[in-house]
Amino acid sequence: MAAVVEVILAVMVVFLWPLTSVASSNVSSTLQCDKTNKRLATETISTPQATLKLACPSSTTFLPTYTGDAGTQTVYLTQDGSSTEKLQTALPGATAKQEDSQTNEMTLTFPQLPDTSQTVYFHCLGTENIAGQGSRKEVCGFAVTLTAPPPQGPQACVVPGTTIRLGIANEGDTTRFTCGGDLKLSPTAADKVFKEDCSTEESLKDLKRSEDKNSYFVLTATKTPSKTTHCYLCEPDPTKKGHNDKNCAVLIAVGAGSRPTARSVFGVAAPCILALLHFT
Repeated sequence: MAAVVEVILAVMVVFLWPLTSVASSNVSSTLQCDKTNKRLATETISTPQATLKLACPSSTTFLPTYTGDAGTQTVYLTQDGSSTEKLQTALPGATAKQEDSQTNEMTLTFPQLPDTSQTVYFHCLGTENIAGQGSRKEVCGFAVTLTAPPPQGPQACVVPGTTIRLGIANEGDTTRFTCGGDLKLSPTAADKVFKEDCSTEESLKDLKRSEDKNSYFVLTATKTPSKTTHCYLCEPDPTKKGHNDKNCAVLIAVGAGSRPTARSVFGVAAPCILALLHFT
């Protein structure tokens, strides 16, 4: 019943928000809902392993409701809240956490960027009393956009069963990625790589693999590489209790004219397009 009420409230509040935009790379801050001006506070995240805290005013209700389980937590796919999706379906690997049930704050983590840019929305819903006019619904909210990584990265391979795609075209080009969580890179030898089938090991040619100070693996083209696709696997540690048997795959298209093919492993529901009415 609570879920039905939530949907009804979200659909009732249909509006055009002015925007308060903030562009970030690896966020670790709090985004405040602008209740006074009823603005949509926005954040753009362009690097993996980012953290963002969303704070609704104390007099409002955070929507979608916090479930306490990242697997069931939902988000809005449209600004008006008419379309919803599970958080981890829209943004693989993302988590949501509420430190205190008495606060209207939610902390989001985004370990891995999506294959295609994705925006999710949250609302802060309350009631405003107007002298002589009764009350009306008031709302502010958040729009959080995760951008798809460019061919050169950086990107993180974190979610078992998914694939990230990067690219190197010419001499001197680089691409950066890391294995997140407890996942370990395979092949381990710096001069080895898998073919596109992700199972046949071969020597790494025309490319050099190194590691930067942030524990990202860096592939650099020492000369213009032949056109092909390389694969690395981020594998779970079999000694870890309860480990996932699935790998996260890193496909790297190399050679002049190569472009990584964007393909989402998880289906993302397409937002329905509805007419937006002014909120008054």
